Amino acid sequence: MVNEPDELSENARRAVGAGCGLLGGLASAGIGLLLGGPVGALVSGAGAPVLTWAINDLADRVMSTRERERVGATFALAVEYLSEERGRGRYLRTDGFFSVQPDGTTPAHEAIEGVLLAAQREPAERKLQFYAKLLAMIAIDETITPTLASWMIKTAQELTWRQYLILALVQQKDKFVIPAIDMHQGKLDSWHTWGLTEEWRELGFGRREFLAAPSGTTPNGRLPITLGNANGFRISQGGALLYNCLGLPDIPKADIEALLDDLRTIESLRIGNV
Repeated sequence: MVNEPDELSENARRAVGAGCGLLGGLASAGIGLLLGGPVGALVSGAGAPVLTWAINDLADRVMSTRERERVGATFALAVEYLSEERGRGRYLRTDGFFSVQPDGTTPAHEAIEGVLLAAQREPAERKLQFYAKLLAMIAIDETITPTLASWMIKTAQELTWRQYLILALVQQKDKFVIPAIDMHQGKLDSWHTWGLTEEWRELGFGRREFLAAPSGTTPNGRLPITLGNANGFRISQGGALLYNCLGLPDIPKADIEALLDDLRTIESLRIGNV
């Protein structure tokens, strides 16, 4: 597998070229270098052929035009991120992650293919940028074991785009004014706002637990209770892992502001129902 040339196949080149249209302003001159030469020219390390094999293998499979664009865009952007990390002195990991096993595969293969398959099937294309960042982080961070990588890929798929925004908002709450509304209670007058509170609650206590709810006490001060005030939530250890490895700090401020507008809508509805 990994003994193949470190260059994109013709089908892989087509996929990357087609994916540039999805990248928009994220595309850079590095994409042109990727189309014209080996992956190793942008990504130093013995693992470069594994990255090449993954995109070549996937590009030879039957996919729709849009799926091919998603795969190409995610791979190209991941290589771009890896090239940027190389400029910061961070290289492909050397802990055996890219080493060939007796069956001819590497621990990296499952993770890289997993990210690209997730991208292929992802209709919420705003998430592709963050899949690419996850692929890059898995490829360079030796603290990310294969099993942890598998969990992060699966979770990144399952979370909605709005849940990405929620994690970003809570982690960056010092930069925004979050309404003091109870995310656990109250009647709502639209499915849209109900959906937002449900997506928020799914990230919290007793479910994914990526958000830690604020705590308080009963009126008599004797018993601890969990509160639901949106502005009191903080991100948990697992939430912080995803926030960093997916590159959620790069979410545009305008997208987070749109989420805040929805939260303010909930606030106004509840005030109106008082």
